[in-house]
Amino acid sequence: MKSFIFLPGILSLSVVGILLSFIKNKQLVAAPSESSVVANGFIANSLEGWTAHSSYLRHEGDSVRFELILFRSTDQDTTWVNDSHAGDITGSYIPSAQRIFEYIELPRIWRITIDAEGKCLFRLLSGPSPQGNPAVIPVITTYKK
Repeated sequence: MKSFIFLPGILSLSVVGILLSFIKNKQLVAAPSESSVVANGFIANSLEGWTAHSSYLRHEGDSVRFELILFRSTDQDTTWVNDSHAGDITGSYIPSAQRIFEYIELPRIWRITIDAEGKCLFRLLSGPSPQGNPAVIPVITTYKK
């Protein structure tokens, strides 16, 4: 019985190792389908190299909880200190007026602007530029509806 319990544990670790290997080699990282992104209230701007690996928006009273894992291709010339249109918030998650806030992702500080039409702009205010291709930017914040 002990070996039966032990064997699935080894198999689980092996599967995790294989998945991590695929991710590291970029064989498993793919942009989500547009329908899944739209259903979650955010459409990534693929024209500027952005994809949303996951997105989650939720109403909390008069605010919106905004959680994203964004990828941005760095194949093109990526200037992080200028506003970059990462994507658009859709539907009832769009704020009633422009919202500008700072988001801390140590060791970086980002300025995120969401306009009254849902357009999301990202700008690096301080810290080193993200490394890797694609660059990964996790975002968790709340903004006033």
